[in-house]
Amino acid sequence: MAGPAALMLAGALVLSACGHGAPRSTAVRSRSSRSTASAPSTTHSAPSASSPSTASCVTDSTPSAAGEVAPGAAAVELVSGSTGWVAGAGRILATTDGGVHWTVQLTTAADFGEVDFLSTSTGWAVAAHELLVTTDGGQCWQKLAEPSLGDLRMVHFVSDTTGFGVAGGTIVLDPASASANADEGFSGPFAPVDPRTGGVLVETTDGGHRWSPVPTAPRNAQSVCFVDATTGWLGAGGGLYRSVDGGRQWSEVADPGASSGAAPDGNDIARVGCGAPDQVWVASDTGGVAAGTSPWAVFASTSGTGARLLQADMYPGAVPAPPGTPGSYPGPISVIGAGLAAVGGFTPAATVGQMARVEVLDANGQVLSPARGVAGLAEPVGLAFLSASEGWVVGVATSHGNPDFEAGVIERTTDGGRTWTVQRRIGP
Repeated sequence: MAGPAALMLAGALVLSACGHGAPRSTAVRSRSSRSTASAPSTTHSAPSASSPSTASCVTDSTPSAAGEVAPGAAAVELVSGSTGWVAGAGRILATTDGGVHWTVQLTTAADFGEVDFLSTSTGWAVAAHELLVTTDGGQCWQKLAEPSLGDLRMVHFVSDTTGFGVAGGTIVLDPASASANADEGFSGPFAPVDPRTGGVLVETTDGGHRWSPVPTAPRNAQSVCFVDATTGWLGAGGGLYRSVDGGRQWSEVADPGASSGAAPDGNDIARVGCGAPDQVWVASDTGGVAAGTSPWAVFASTSGTGARLLQADMYPGAVPAPPGTPGSYPGPISVIGAGLAAVGGFTPAATVGQMARVEVLDANGQVLSPARGVAGLAEPVGLAFLSASEGWVVGVATSHGNPDFEAGVIERTTDGGRTWTVQRRIGP
């Protein structure tokens, strides 16, 4: 039987972004009436509590318990075949040997949902209500201030100083329910979660110490990734937007949400991942749960315009019906580059060993590595592929044939997902 988190929706979807030299796979996650009107022009900039040179390191404290808000392993990023990080409820871990050994760098009460690294030294970790930065590979993590307009949901940096993020907003599980919008949406499964409505695109030019809204960005920002300092992609209100001038101007290049036929209900989310100036992958999520599924679809574009529907599960308007997704609920996507991505999903009703599945496909929808069950994993939350063969997945572990939300697991494949090796189980 699936837990409430699974029945509400997969709250974390990983899309990687390349463009920093070595391939990297970034942890990110998973509706609203579309509007191209600008966000409020008033600039809100939250100063950091201290400068990079004087900020103190975050010290270990009692870790948050894993559960349906955040699993023990919720985000994964590898900057090379040997060096990477995993974060989740109450901890950040690192490896320098491809995951043979994972060392806990920090224990804390925070629930992490994303890590974003530029190199073996510089990276950021996003938690519900907290943003951390390191410049020494995680030996010292420092706390940064959140934007004054709302907590960050995700970040994506293109240099040590320049980065973008999505802040504020709400997750509208039921527009008629006031409680659905409580706590800026962080009460939902897997924190932080992408906002369905009200999210604002923000930027920083000092490494995350100060954040300001991008006044020309479309409303209802949901996810963002940049290939370099000029070219970026934005999911907003279920639509896909592109900028070629560093986020100053945005143009809508596709409307994946409209093809679902569900955009008017204010619930479509577009999650983006980019791997080249003209390459973008989109996971379109209509919201709602029926008959053991949460309708979703995968789109891709390698031309900088439009988006081709590749896979869909119970996705309204998908005619003719495309191949099915690797699960009835959305999981993570990791953009590999060269027109390739790894896609994960999960089916709570499946037998143990088949709940979570991962496959590699190209931008034309051809599956290179058929979806296979990931033994020991109930729900994939983070995915990081460095090539079509080598990748890592993290998420909710299984226990006696059922999801165990108090336990997370880290697994690795070297054959495109045909087989997986458990590298570490986190929690009971």
